[in-house]
Amino acid sequence: MSKNKNKRASSSVDLTSAKKKTKATAVSSPVGKKIPEKPIYTSDESSSSSSESVENSLINTVANEVVISNGDKEESDSKNDLPAFTFDDMNKLLDNVRKVIPDGDSLKYNTRLDKLDWEQVKFGNFSGEDCKKLLNHAMSFIRKYKTMNEVIAETQAAAAKPSNKMFKVRGSQRPRHPSSSYMIFANEIRDKLRKQNPTLSIIEIGKLIGEKWRQLPQTKKDKYVKQFEENKKVYLAEVTKYNSEHPEPEKIKKKEFDKPKAPLSIYLSEKLEKENPDLEGKSLKEKQTFYKNKYNQLSDKKKYKYIKKCLEAEDKFVEKLKDKLKTANVDYKSVLNKQERDIVEKMNGKPDSPPVNGYALFIKENITTPEMSLIEPKLKNSILATKWKDLEKNVRESYNNRAKVAQEQFVVEMTNYVKGLPEKQAIELYMSSPGGLAKDIIARRIESLSK
Repeated sequence: MSKNKNKRASSSVDLTSAKKKTKATAVSSPVGKKIPEKPIYTSDESSSSSSESVENSLINTVANEVVISNGDKEESDSKNDLPAFTFDDMNKLLDNVRKVIPDGDSLKYNTRLDKLDWEQVKFGNFSGEDCKKLLNHAMSFIRKYKTMNEVIAETQAAAAKPSNKMFKVRGSQRPRHPSSSYMIFANEIRDKLRKQNPTLSIIEIGKLIGEKWRQLPQTKKDKYVKQFEENKKVYLAEVTKYNSEHPEPEKIKKKEFDKPKAPLSIYLSEKLEKENPDLEGKSLKEKQTFYKNKYNQLSDKKKYKYIKKCLEAEDKFVEKLKDKLKTANVDYKSVLNKQERDIVEKMNGKPDSPPVNGYALFIKENITTPEMSLIEPKLKNSILATKWKDLEKNVRESYNNRAKVAQEQFVVEMTNYVKGLPEKQAIELYMSSPGGLAKDIIARRIESLSK
């Protein structure tokens, strides 16, 4: 964190924005000092935490590099070198890669990629080089950071959905759509115009081509139209043959089944079936609004009753889809919202995240006091920052020590919680976790399950 950020923090600290920016890596105290959040545990994988600064970067693999030339951006042809592959091929590849990753691996993705023994990964008609190309292609749709084990876990979660866009490119043999009559004309005269007008920019050359196309007599345009029609006939024949040899995963309209109701809908249906004298003469919309407010006021334990009914309905729905599609993998998104998913995890024993440092603990304990409830929300952080600065050094140290104890306790509780999770659920939890201690613990659980 830069000195400028620390200076700004010395006057006022917005804890909410600080959490979003740091994701439990470091929070600046209002006295201008950086209070680092270091994992309480130690392991060979702890070095992966240094990748937090690139956690929000998308993968930039060789398969997706962009070459800039003469002011133009041209996509690399490496995607066209991909061997034809299916949904099952991709999942077989990911399983093979996980098997050859060494125990306790802590290398970053690119480093481990070059060190893998691809001869052990290859399978079927795919050579080691083919497997490496396919993995790079898959990685272009996944955020790439931390260790290879963690990256493979994310890719497996994405590859579990046949409709994922990584399967839209099905091999280098797929025919390309022919250029339009205008593009055939443009490609024919572009180089000539560049030589005649070396000082014109790419945009100006494009405008010049468009003007010449508009001025072209229809009889000469017909020549390019005819060429396009001929190319289109060849394309349609080739793509029909290709699709028959490389079919896409079967899709299904979910409307064929009754989609599960959300917990709130289940609650409303239950309440609206019963007569309520207090709502006599009210419209349906007014009744729904009344019960919706009642639902929002329910405790987590009471809400879980309806969430559980929703989960049971979803399980039955997914099983029907599997039977229809004759596959073990179904692309289905739960109707539960974030708050309801958090309630499920809480009821299943997932511990609450601890404060990242003493200052965060101080904010958490004091921001909801009766005294602070009388203050405007936008002023609360600055007032608490001043109070933190005025605390005695030993008091601040006490908060820091308590935060450290809370983190140690969280590591123990979170480790016990993830031990009971199956691999699929662990991967889903990993994908939804924002980062920090919890994500590292879940990653180790996924790695242990893959052995």
